[in-house]
Amino acid sequence: MDIDNTFILTPEDLKDEKVIYKNMCIPASEKSLILGTITNYDSTPVENAAIIVYKQFIKGGISHRELMGFTETDKNGSFAVLVEKNDNISYSLEVYRPLNNNIFCR
Repeated sequence: MDIDNTFILTPEDLKDEKVIYKNMCIPASEKSLILGTITNYDSTPVENAAIIVYKQFIKGGISHRELMGFTETDKNGSFAVLVEKNDNISYSLEVYRPLNNNIFCR
């Protein structure tokens, strides 16, 4: 598989626990694999960071944002997301830090 585009999320991008938005243009074809690594301020990989994937498009002159799914990082802070390539669709990835292991849902 040829690499079409690459972007890097730096520690500065992750500062202040904000949602990260990066734009990427990919040529039209069937699918594209987005690979990434999440690290903390000292470049240590972040395991179990949550990544929520949305597709964004305009239909009937109205902007839409649709949830595609989610993934999480592995022990190396790496993640992968497979998306449809389409000239009319953009993708946004929201990255959230891992939950504290002492927090339980009821």
